[in-house]
Amino acid sequence: MFAIVLATLVDWAPPAQAAPADDERTFYELTNGARAANGLGALQYDVLSANVARTWSTVMAATGVLAHNPSLTLQLDTLVTASWTRYGENVGYGTGGGVAGLQQAFLDSSGHLSNILGPYNRVGVGVAYSGAYLWVTVIFLNGPSIPYATPPPAPPPPVLDWYLRNALSGGAPDAAAAYGMDGYIPVVGDWDGNGTDTPGVYVNGWWYLRNSMPPGPPDITVNYGGVGYQPVVGDWDANGTDTIGVYDANGWWLLRNTNSGGPGQLVAHYGGGAAQPVVGDWDANGTDTIGVYDGGWWLLRSSVSGGAPQIVVNYGAAGYQAVVGDWDGNGTDTIGVYVNGWWYLRQIMLGGRPDITVNYGAAGYRAFAGDWNADGRDGMGVTT
Repeated sequence: MFAIVLATLVDWAPPAQAAPADDERTFYELTNGARAANGLGALQYDVLSANVARTWSTVMAATGVLAHNPSLTLQLDTLVTASWTRYGENVGYGTGGGVAGLQQAFLDSSGHLSNILGPYNRVGVGVAYSGAYLWVTVIFLNGPSIPYATPPPAPPPPVLDWYLRNALSGGAPDAAAAYGMDGYIPVVGDWDGNGTDTPGVYVNGWWYLRNSMPPGPPDITVNYGGVGYQPVVGDWDANGTDTIGVYDANGWWLLRNTNSGGPGQLVAHYGGGAAQPVVGDWDANGTDTIGVYDGGWWLLRSSVSGGAPQIVVNYGAAGYQAVVGDWDGNGTDTIGVYVNGWWYLRQIMLGGRPDITVNYGAAGYRAFAGDWNADGRDGMGVTT
């Protein structure tokens, strides 16, 4: 048995959203890509070796010293497998060039390349940061095959980017933030009754709400709803505070008067199918009530109850997203639609030509309205 240990130093700088797990996966994929380009089989991802590699990268990052792990043989024997026949180690750090640049430096070094293309069947990657520096350890191992080897976890989904504008006009956002992740549903509400709407997200029954613009942890965390429910938000009791609710595909509304878990305090059956739930204060009485938007038809109720629609408007078309807001500050919410970055808003509950047309956002963005500055008028918001 013998070991190969090598080191390299290159220029590297982590991207703004870099995370160790992301970079570890990238190194793993680039390593197997290099092997495939040379007609070699892929290496199994070795979680135990990755743990050893990550620990050593953390030591290097903490001490600022590039070196090989002097205890690697013992750690492989005791923490990974004593049945290895060969191992190799590549270590490096730097500032400038990206993970791909550091990997290229390994490929350009004959010693490091001999590890990447060597007679191994397993590999573990460990990354650690120290300020602007990334430190990496890659352990190559020839040993027993791993029965249930899995690659490193996929990078987390991208964050939701929020872009809020106070005026109903195009232009730069007045506020921008990242909050939530891809797959989370954005929600907005005045959670603390201060007159300003702020962001939140909903995923699989969990609500994470902020009383101010992100960043920061949620101010309110609630479990209410579940998989398949759509979140809805409104001031159901006219107390000046928005609270949570859910809507299901069968048309059931289950609403809470507090931002807490528990049974639905207001329950109604209205809508269903492909209809999009909408919420608004249609009569300026301070209470939000329910409605649905279905292929350009708005069917609205002035109470949280089932029954025939009390307001019916044809405005929009299939494929348009419904948006609701108090566009003129008169206390009454009215309708609008959004499609491919274009907002078409009405200031009265009638069909017809839009009273306000704005280009803000882009195709694929989700649109919503909110009062971002407590001026009594709703502005626009989009998330990517």
